[in-house]
Amino acid sequence: MEISLLELWGKMGFMAKSVVYVLVIMSVWSLWVAVDKWILFRRAKKQSMVFAELLGKQLEQKNLQQAYTLTRDKRFKHSHVARIVNAGLQEFLRIAEMGSSSVTNPGDEGIEHHKVLERTQHAMERAAILLINDFKKGISVCATVGATAPFVGLFGTVVGIINAFEAIKKAGAGAIGEVSGGIAEALIVTAFGLFVAIPAVWLYNYFTGRVERVQHEMGNVVADMGDYLVDVNVEDLRRGRTA
Repeated sequence: MEISLLELWGKMGFMAKSVVYVLVIMSVWSLWVAVDKWILFRRAKKQSMVFAELLGKQLEQKNLQQAYTLTRDKRFKHSHVARIVNAGLQEFLRIAEMGSSSVTNPGDEGIEHHKVLERTQHAMERAAILLINDFKKGISVCATVGATAPFVGLFGTVVGIINAFEAIKKAGAGAIGEVSGGIAEALIVTAFGLFVAIPAVWLYNYFTGRVERVQHEMGNVVADMGDYLVDVNVEDLRRGRTA
């Protein structure tokens, strides 16, 4: 005897239906997070590619002020590269504008130019940490759904099996056919739990990989900006800003 899903749903008890509702909520939650993260990563990648091209032109002209202004452009508000460069140039230009007597260029006696670069690099690294946290935010939902959905479905199955045995006890062993629907109802809940969990695990692994790639990109940006700023004359930059 075939039993359709609609028939099973109609015969499900309150507990089984409650488990299904919980699984549906978990599924929608993980999918909503996945869509939100996909949009975030897509925007970040698209804007960063455009920003990197424009930034390269400004750096070739050694125009740090214009490069800094570019990082604040609203067109790149979702670009992780722009935000890291913004943090570094903001710190570097702030030191240059202060014109502290404790910082100048390599080779000048009694001056520690490397500290300027260290503070600039630390500013970019702090920005990178905050950005990574933003990219990771919500991804744990997929992991949680993937790990718990099978157990939620199993809970519904256990309850359904208990109810099926109770029905067999009342109807007698010869009436096993009458409770086959209850057993099917119990097993379908576990199947639905797996149906919810498997995509959630896939999504978690996918976005975890995306975060790792973004983290590598940020590390490269910090290193590249540090290498570029090594050759920037802080004192000349300060004089140009105060002339």
